[in-house]
Amino acid sequence: MSIEDEKQKILLDHKLQVRRIFLDKLLLSLVIAAVAVIGNYLLERYKSYLTKERFLFEERLDVVEEIREQYDKLIIFNGNLLLRENSSKENKREYNDAVSRFAKLIDRKGVVLDGGYKDRLRNHVWAHLAAVQMHDLEQAKRTEMGEKYARFYQSAFLEFDDLTRELVWGNIDANSELFIF
Repeated sequence: MSIEDEKQKILLDHKLQVRRIFLDKLLLSLVIAAVAVIGNYLLERYKSYLTKERFLFEERLDVVEEIREQYDKLIIFNGNLLLRENSSKENKREYNDAVSRFAKLIDRKGVVLDGGYKDRLRNHVWAHLAAVQMHDLEQAKRTEMGEKYARFYQSAFLEFDDLTRELVWGNIDANSELFIF
């Protein structure tokens, strides 16, 4: 081998090593770019998820406030109907209308609510509908039932508070019992 052949061989080795270094750096930069793109995608997806959850949380709070206002009205109408001795048919009609508004509110705004929460609220509606029917009982029986319902509504009111807290914090159990008589 001559010196020229050696120079050619060394030059060829040098070009191959430069190409190898270039390819290594190119592949390394592609891997870093891919990791950055995937990381950015995951970060944006997480931010989108948090935005959606925040929106749903705020909507749930708004709906729970509306439901709470209607529920407070139901309790007031319940007291007017059952605990007064001279409750009128007008009181019964107002109470029945309030129960209907409460049920419609649950159905209309229930999209953002958990299914278990809606089911448990419907149990409250049924209890109030039963209370509307008590208006037709004679006064002594209505007073006796009214006292039982007053105790029931006191526990139901506390249960409603717990139910609302569970919904807001997301710990609702759809299969749990609502009332134990």
